[in-house]
Amino acid sequence: MRNGLFITGTGTGVGKTVITAALARYMQERGCDIGVMKPIETGSSQDEPPSSDAYRLRQASRSGQSLDSVCPYRFPDPIAPLAAAHRRGKTIDLFSIQTHYRRLQDQFEWVLVEGVGGLMVPLTKQETVRDLIQLLDLPCLVVGHATLGGVNHLLLTLEALENVHIQVLAIILIQCEASTNQDIQNLQMASTIDLARTLSKPPVLGPLRYVEAFNRDWEEGINRLQHQDAIKNLADLLMQRLT
Repeated sequence: MRNGLFITGTGTGVGKTVITAALARYMQERGCDIGVMKPIETGSSQDEPPSSDAYRLRQASRSGQSLDSVCPYRFPDPIAPLAAAHRRGKTIDLFSIQTHYRRLQDQFEWVLVEGVGGLMVPLTKQETVRDLIQLLDLPCLVVGHATLGGVNHLLLTLEALENVHIQVLAIILIQCEASTNQDIQNLQMASTIDLARTLSKPPVLGPLRYVEAFNRDWEEGINRLQHQDAIKNLADLLMQRLT
């Protein structure tokens, strides 16, 4: 049976790529046949692919895919997808993304699909990331920050998903970079996790601890992150629920 998961976030820069990469690496090293997809990426330089999310996902999954296979829509401008496409005279076609995803389904047992930005980011004048999730008919993993303000962003995202009956497999919350005041940061993380677990229906995993190695070497960071309990628990949940 072939399965997929859409990784969305409570906003931009919350850690969708590191979670997708760590999950792909963990599952790949345990014998799963993993493909990855980042349908749309902005701020992606064709001259420096190692800095792109698509390149990093491909490396983490060891899938052997081409960059075009991972990411069919890559735009150099670091702005919202609709604006980035418009500046290049392009139109994002959600049905083309759906066709691309189905080809990956035929190639791999599992396909992890990472979204762009938050849930309501416009992709066309009429369609958002949420519409893409519905079209692909995938359950979601919601990634958010385990920080002050994280609960608000999380509940807004969950409400938007629930309104259109998209299944949420799990929530995973991430620690931001280490604070100079660790006691306050620990208090904020603990309260955010507790409130998220109290107020949301899907299981809440984490917090994933900040991995300092990402500042030095992406590969080292992924190898460390994949061994955290939240990633292991997420993989177990994914394989239990979707097989």
